Amino acid sequence: MIRAQPQVSPQLYARAIGVLYLTVIVVGFFAYGYVPGKLVAANAAVTANDILAHEFLWRAGVVDVPKWHLWSAQPAGHPA
Repeated sequence: MIRAQPQVSPQLYARAIGVLYLTVIVVGFFAYGYVPGKLVAANAAVTANDILAHEFLWRAGVVDVPKWHLWSAQPAGHPA
């Protein structure tokens, strides 16, 4: 006996992609709008001190965001 595979609605895929897209927008504003204003100063020594004082903010804004963009751009079924 052959069982029919349940069909996933294209609307479900569209909503999931929409949520991911909105997430990328919010994370992008955070990484490119908020983080540089908190960490980057005209003086390199002050910038270095700010980065050392707010290491998590630096990592969240600079390191994790490009990784998120690369992960979200992977085709379905493709290993990351």
